[in-house]
Amino acid sequence: MLIVQILCGATMAFAAESRVFYLLTISLMCWTEGGHFTLMPTVFRALYGEIAGQMYAVMLSFSGLTCLLQMAIVASPLGGDYLGVFMLSSVLSLVSLCLLLGVFQENPI
Repeated sequence: MLIVQILCGATMAFAAESRVFYLLTISLMCWTEGGHFTLMPTVFRALYGEIAGQMYAVMLSFSGLTCLLQMAIVASPLGGDYLGVFMLSSVLSLVSLCLLLGVFQENPI
């Protein structure tokens, strides 16, 4: 899903030129967003066992922090450039993918 997020963010400039490609790109973005709420509970249960619910609640609290960050980005000069925001999102997804592949170890607690 991270690879799809990276590709969607990186190709938004091209997607904006075609109604069909734009619809496909936005649909894929919504699909990857939904993955957080369908896959993550199962992954958290496998990794954290008995405390999975508490860990999932902590993870969801970061949604509020992201909203605050988004408000700061919108207020900044970058906020007026939608393509810049999509590229930033794509770069952050790439960082997340690098952390997942390079740092994360799947060891149940």
